[in-house]
Amino acid sequence: MKAWCKFVELEFTKHCEGCIRDVKKCCKQTKGVESVVVDKDNPVVVVEGRFLLEKLCSRLQNVANKVVTVKRSEMEETQEQGESSHGDDHVSEPEEDKKK
Repeated sequence: MKAWCKFVELEFTKHCEGCIRDVKKCCKQTKGVESVVVDKDNPVVVVEGRFLLEKLCSRLQNVANKVVTVKRSEMEETQEQGESSHGDDHVSEPEEDKKK
């Protein structure tokens, strides 16, 4: 099961304005990312959306050549396999009733 991230604050190494541009561009090109805010005074980027955190961190390392540290994050609550998102509204017939 994949764990989707809704929010993450990442710390990264910054040498110049190009670093900020590369991090922002890389984050925006990651599937599911909706907003990216980079703090220019501190090497921190805040990313929001519905994305895979591992994929974002991997892209930042491989594409932007940045090692990142997760400062804080908020993961989406996922349902266990077999649970219905319909709650009690959706009730299936027992197997015995289907055979009749």
